[in-house]
Amino acid sequence: MSNSYNDLVKCFNEGIKKREKGNFDKDDVKAIYKAASDLFDVDVNLDRKQLEEIRDKWIALADGKIDKGNAMKKLQGTSRAEAIQSVLMSSIK
Repeated sequence: MSNSYNDLVKCFNEGIKKREKGNFDKDDVKAIYKAASDLFDVDVNLDRKQLEEIRDKWIALADGKIDKGNAMKKLQGTSRAEAIQSVLMSSIK
């Protein structure tokens, strides 16, 4: 797996831990957005398993703002990093 994929998964995992502690914020969303941009600018052809892992972590972090079907649609679109950022920003309290 690519370094950029691993970086995105790591950012999601850190965000999930912070959400559980109640201190997930805009800086975390920015880090995830940067990692997602780096990944999707280079690796446009991720396999289904990788997309599903990103989707599941995104859903876990989005606090009910997106479901599996919509998340998968957005991950197969063209503005994937922007979609992730938009949903996560709307989930910040």
